[in-house]
Amino acid sequence: MGCDEGCDISHVVYPENPQNLYGLQINKDKYLLGENVYVKVTDIPPNLKTMAVFYTPTGKQFFEIPIDGEKTSGFKQYFKPQLLKNRNLCDVNELIGTWTVMFQNNPTEKIYFEMPGEYLPGNEKYYDRLTCGIAKQFPESPNFVPATP
Repeated sequence: MGCDEGCDISHVVYPENPQNLYGLQINKDKYLLGENVYVKVTDIPPNLKTMAVFYTPTGKQFFEIPIDGEKTSGFKQYFKPQLLKNRNLCDVNELIGTWTVMFQNNPTEKIYFEMPGEYLPGNEKYYDRLTCGIAKQFPESPNFVPATP
């Protein structure tokens, strides 16, 4: 999937399609490699302590979000599915497919999202096995500030 200089990224990415599990919401059901997954957690009961856990299509635990109703009733966060040496994820094929999201205290109910294997324009280089665990932010710019949804 290529894009010439000046192309409109909104024609490349998948549209918003929120996926919900109780008070947890991810903003889409499909993402390109290089995109952020935006997570919103709302209506946390004061007595709830758990973790939202994100698993790769190969079943590796990729990301965790601690949830503590004593500290907050809601928040927003984001992460980027990427190669991570500390998680032993150095093959882009392990990121492609259906991801699973669940609460640690309720593993029977889940939501899912897809990563079909298409790249956000200009992000292919970050998914090379040789850069595994090296790239820490996208894009590589010292003044990069991520946009909030």
